[in-house]
Amino acid sequence: LINADDINTDYHEASIAITNDGKTMYFTRDNTNKRNRLKYDKEGTTHLQIYKATLVGEQWTDIKSLPFNDDYFSTGHPALSRDNKTLYFVSDREGGFGQTDIYSVEINDDGTYGTPVNLGEDINTEGREMFPFISKDNTFYFSSDGHLNLGLLDIFKSNILTGEATTDPVNIGAPFNSGYDDFAYFIDNDTENSVFSYIPN
Repeated sequence: LINADDINTDYHEASIAITNDGKTMYFTRDNTNKRNRLKYDKEGTTHLQIYKATLVGEQWTDIKSLPFNDDYFSTGHPALSRDNKTLYFVSDREGGFGQTDIYSVEINDDGTYGTPVNLGEDINTEGREMFPFISKDNTFYFSSDGHLNLGLLDIFKSNILTGEATTDPVNIGAPFNSGYDDFAYFIDNDTENSVFSYIPN
């Protein structure tokens, strides 16, 4: 795409989610001001925010910070429901269960957003819940160091979105999980190949 510089800055961009029609992208970026300089809170911390961009022709345009971002906490790791009507994300905002929790927010037909909702104790713990992903069969994947794990962040799956009676999240085990950080799980809907990241100490 010819205007990649409008998406990529000198700072941190990561964790994208693209709608089924390929025309809307949500992505994580450091909080910046209109002059593309980092914004800091009173303690000197720059937080993450989720941005939205629209594809027109071959250009990503109308790049906007989402209305539930804030200068005083982080919001990131966007993931979309299969019907693209719900956005899932991670935040360390007040009122959560732990260090970072996973939330959902409705995307209205007019492009506005509902009120973010914490996914609750079925998913979130006192630790870190991060990197949500929804597969084509509506299985909810995420990483956590608060559920029973092999070490640090592990990848879990949950039936919280399937309409069944909700059961405890399941650690997907080795070889995906290790004694290190394992995260950012993704399944390609066409090939059904899965990829993930891990950071050895």
